[in-house]
Amino acid sequence: MPRKNTIKMYRENGFYHIYNRGVDKKPIFHDKIDYKTFLKYLKEALNPPKIDLQGATLQRKTKNFHNEITLCCFSLMPNHFHLLVKQKEARTIHKFIQSVMIRYAMYFNKRYKRFGPLFQSDFKATNILDDAYLLHITRYIHRNQLKLGISITEGYSSYANYIGKRHTPWVNTMIILDYFHPEKYSMLKHTQSYRDFVENFTPSETEESLNDALLCDENE
Repeated sequence: MPRKNTIKMYRENGFYHIYNRGVDKKPIFHDKIDYKTFLKYLKEALNPPKIDLQGATLQRKTKNFHNEITLCCFSLMPNHFHLLVKQKEARTIHKFIQSVMIRYAMYFNKRYKRFGPLFQSDFKATNILDDAYLLHITRYIHRNQLKLGISITEGYSSYANYIGKRHTPWVNTMIILDYFHPEKYSMLKHTQSYRDFVENFTPSETEESLNDALLCDENE
């Protein structure tokens, strides 16, 4: 029987929590060069392609997904990664993540003189169908950095973009931050800000069970 979240429900304009880890739970990032290389591949896949003076797209070596994929959140951990994306057309995320993972695996194997698969599986993807779970996933992704024993504002994640400490053009924060306007989402009426939502988090029983389910998926 296929493992949970390996069979994906591809939907137009759907939000997806994408995650994968190293084969046998081994590291996929050893140092800052590795982290920055993975981020470089995300940037090249998501930034608008360069246009010459005549309006023609300059030739690129890799596929560009600027008009097809919106990256809302990311968190890179030593042996796994999390992405929250919105795709425009069905199955675009498959092409996007495969492109990034293949490029990174080729880089990693060359740098460390190794052979064979780098990642445990193709990748896993959860289609997010309601607002509450969407917001919870962003918090879960950003709080992952706490597992490293560091401040949530440190490490390799998109959280600094959400609290105004960094601006990364290929990370879209507005989709999530727009929920934190008082008239937008009544469930958040007592939450002061996204920072408050993430950093002053006291999980309910429901949210604890969601976290447990996510951890089970990651550890399969």
